[in-house]
Amino acid sequence: MRTVGPWMMGVAGIALWGCGETPDSGGAGPAHDPHGGGGTFTRVSGDIELFVEYPHQIAGVESEEPWDIYLTRVEGWQPVADAGVTLVVYGPPGGRQEIEAVPETPGLYMVSPTIPSEGHWHAEVELSIGGRDYVIGTGEFEVFASEEDVHVHAGHGHAGDEADAHAGHDHADDEADTHAGHDHAGDEAATHAGHDHAEGPAVDEPDPHAGHGHAEGEAAAGLITLPKQEQWSFPFEVAAAEEREIPASIPVPGELVAPPGGLVHVSSPVAGRISVDGPSVGPGDRVRADQTLALIAPTSLNNSYARTRADVQEARLEADRAERLFAAGAIPERRLLEAQRNLEVALAAFEAIGGRADGGGEEEADPGLYYLRSPIDGVVAVRDVPPGAQVEMGEHAFTVVNASTLWFVARVPARYASETRRIRGAWFTVEGGATTYTSRRVLSIGNTIDPSSRTLAVRFGIPNSSGALKVGMLAEGHILLDDPEPGVAVPASAIQDENNLPVIYVMLTGDTFERRVVTTGPSDGSWTIVSSGIASGEHVVTVGAYQVNLAALGVVAPAHDHAH
Repeated sequence: MRTVGPWMMGVAGIALWGCGETPDSGGAGPAHDPHGGGGTFTRVSGDIELFVEYPHQIAGVESEEPWDIYLTRVEGWQPVADAGVTLVVYGPPGGRQEIEAVPETPGLYMVSPTIPSEGHWHAEVELSIGGRDYVIGTGEFEVFASEEDVHVHAGHGHAGDEADAHAGHDHADDEADTHAGHDHAGDEAATHAGHDHAEGPAVDEPDPHAGHGHAEGEAAAGLITLPKQEQWSFPFEVAAAEEREIPASIPVPGELVAPPGGLVHVSSPVAGRISVDGPSVGPGDRVRADQTLALIAPTSLNNSYARTRADVQEARLEADRAERLFAAGAIPERRLLEAQRNLEVALAAFEAIGGRADGGGEEEADPGLYYLRSPIDGVVAVRDVPPGAQVEMGEHAFTVVNASTLWFVARVPARYASETRRIRGAWFTVEGGATTYTSRRVLSIGNTIDPSSRTLAVRFGIPNSSGALKVGMLAEGHILLDDPEPGVAVPASAIQDENNLPVIYVMLTGDTFERRVVTTGPSDGSWTIVSSGIASGEHVVTVGAYQVNLAALGVVAPAHDHAH
């Protein structure tokens, strides 16, 4: 709409959220200007958010400006295009009109009704989207006899009268009868049933300004306007604050390490030269257990791989010969046992340098080469021996990591060591990332305080099938304890750190937001208790808060000027 005054934020424009209802804003003080009498409705029904801006209405006169109806698909927060939109209004005495809205731009539909008589009328919007029908009750609005009545209404600040006009109204039955057969979205039939409106915000609706604990000067900072078209242009999401129970937690630093057997250093058991004709396995390559990493041509004449392998072959031949002779009665049993013992010694020496008694399926391979193999499935992290290089016995050649499961090693400050018996899990984020990882698998709790860091190590198992977590990453986390604490909670992503203050952005109407400094409590990584600054049922920005903050810096809409 081209001219939208602060009447948007008066009680005349009640924002209806889900099952509960929240006033648009401006519960304190006059909420009207010379253009008064219009307002807004905001409603979420299933996967659709409806936001309506309407001007003041004069009986028998077509709206000077159209009603703007914005439709947003909640998942992905994108405009709903190609929808069938009908505005339905009904009021005294039994009047009813249906006006089809026309699409202006994707997601925006406009309609200009002519209301025949003055008084309090009720509006709802019928939608047809992708073969599904919605009937969304929005709320009541006032139709004036003349422009003079509009100015009188605005000048006297009839917020209280507007509220009283709704007191005790119950449209549930009327709506249900009028729209029998429609697919109402759960809570839509009883939009105003039994509401007892008092002066200012309705008593049964959460007051967006009550108990917020604003920082000094915060309340006077004004509201933030972010038009729907801008919201649709970047990633954006909102979620409702709700009652939850979240365990108490201990903040801890930590790191990600590989479990035993998850990281192996492969060294050369023989001195020699890396064959240029061998495998070209390098960092980042995935390998299987027993896969050849490199071929080594031994250069030492004593205890070399080739010499030891030859000893095995010779001992095996001698043992086979002794068995035949013993079977023929040509030698005593003592000679047979001696030959078998010599074979066992030769095999042990061969296996000690990485040889395989069964030949590893490479009987036809060059017996003069040593096959350096990976002991585990994993990914090559380091290769220190390029083809053609000379290696010494015991020199490091490869590092192989299997990171399918990692350990989060939390460093619990010594002062909390006595609390570790109550541990029930942990959550953490890694450096440079915002994704939260959780674990309920406590592997071990240390028994010794590290004297240098004054911390106690607690280890948690972390599945890592995606490979997003890397060995050696540093992390910041929380250890969760038992005895959960109840309270109003918001998604953890809704809480922004602004100058070391926890801040949330509350959606008051479809395009109006308020910045609030809050007091936070326990968090499980996904949800955080907010002990002051938010009421259950209010909607907070979980994705796109930075853009709302930018809008606050550039265009701030104070309570007396809600201009578009």
